[in-house]
Formats: sequence, structure tokens, C-alpha cells
Amino acid sequence: MNLHPQALIMAVVLKAWGDNTPFWNIACGIVMLLARYLPIIGPVAIAGILYQKKYIPESNGTLKTDTTTFGLLVFAIISIVAALAFFRCSHLDQ
Repeated sequence: MNLHPQALIMAVVLKAWGDNTPFWNIACGIVMLLARYLPIIGPVAIAGILYQKKYIPESNGTLKTDTTTFGLLVFAIISIVAALAFFRCSHLDQ
């Protein structure tokens, strides 16, 4: 196993604490609560901001989302991002 020396020290320290001690159980419980409920603050804040936003009626510059052009545009963007994610850049290989 090729472990970094600091990772090996951390593994030894974590193993020495044990798995069923009050400190370990409480610390893991707090981390699980924070990891579950802290990330929801951002989306809830965005939803609140969007709820308070004033309604603006449709105009000539509005992009309608129920047209074929919009569907093709979204499909093209998704296809390009997927292609960039999955296809290798062979000219970058050294």
C-alpha cells in the first residue's frame, strides 16, 4: 500500500480512538447532521429570492421555452457538454 506518511499517521490516530466511544459517536452524529442539513440553506435562499422577485411580463426579448428552437438549443448545449466530458483531447497528450 502506498500511503502518504500523514495519511498513515491519521489512520493510526483514527484507529486508536475506537469505533464505539462517546466522543466518536457524538462527533460523527454532528458531522452527519451538518452534512445533511447545511447544504439545503443555499437552495432555500435562492427560492426565497426568486419568490420575492417582481413579475415581469413577456416582451419581444423574452426567450420562449415552448418552441422547437429552444428545445434544439438545449439539446445542442447538452450534447456539446457531454462530448467535452467524454471525448479525450488527443492533442493535449504529451
